[in-house]
Amino acid sequence: MANSGGMGCFNHPEATAVASCPKCGKFLCKECAQKNASKLCDDCEAERIAQNNQNAEKRKADFHNQTKAVKNDTIIDLVKSAVISLIFAFLGFQIGKADGSGLSFAYMLAGFPWGWKFISKIMDGGVMFLAALSNNFLIAFIIKLVLGGVIGAFVWPFIIGYKIYLVIKAHNLEKSAR
Repeated sequence: MANSGGMGCFNHPEATAVASCPKCGKFLCKECAQKNASKLCDDCEAERIAQNNQNAEKRKADFHNQTKAVKNDTIIDLVKSAVISLIFAFLGFQIGKADGSGLSFAYMLAGFPWGWKFISKIMDGGVMFLAALSNNFLIAFIIKLVLGGVIGAFVWPFIIGYKIYLVIKAHNLEKSAR
């Protein structure tokens, strides 16, 4: 189709322009206007694709850095948890060493921090309020100590196991982000 007096296409000067690139304003014939779904000229389309690829690489790098940070934080949390449990286990072993119940005390005290945390979520709102009303903070504190040790003995293996699971999950996520 020959251009009959109208503006010509940027790529095909002999063809009549039917549109213009929304980004740069170059005139486009029907063939060029329909070539790209974005309705951009070839140069602007190439620039858009390059920008999208650059943004995708940046998002991928950001995701990798975030997953690496999560993994490192999770490992640090796991190590702290294990060290705290070992310290309390050592104390429990020392307490029960004289009468032969050292391993039992060690196991129970290893979980004490986790039981205390669990009980605090439950008791601090209700029981401690009631204890304040009746002026029996000492009794509430003793109950909290005992329950912390008993519940901790059941809870801490699951917490440590869950933290190990999180480390593995974070490692796999970081690996997939590469």
